[in-house]
Amino acid sequence: MKDHLISKNGKKTGGATYTIKKGDGLSVIAQKTGVSMATLQSLNGIKDPNLIKVGQVLKLTGSAGNKRQEIILHVAARRF
Repeated sequence: MKDHLISKNGKKTGGATYTIKKGDGLSVIAQKTGVSMATLQSLNGIKDPNLIKVGQVLKLTGSAGNKRQEIILHVAARRF
C-alpha cells in the first residue's frame, strides 16, 4: 500500500494521494488506503464511483471545500 501513497510534489505536506491502477475500484482503493468511499468521493468530486480512470490521482486527505461543510453545519444547527 505504501508504494501507492505519495505526497504532493514529493514533499511531506499532509496531502497524500493515490494513483488509480488497472483493476482498482473505489471500494478497493478505500480498503487499501483506509479512507472511506464517501470520503474519497467527497474529496475528489466523484459523483459516480464507477467512473474512475487508470492514472487518475485521488486525494486521500484535505478538504472537500467549505461550501459542503457550511451546508452540513447549517443543517445540523437547524436540528438543535
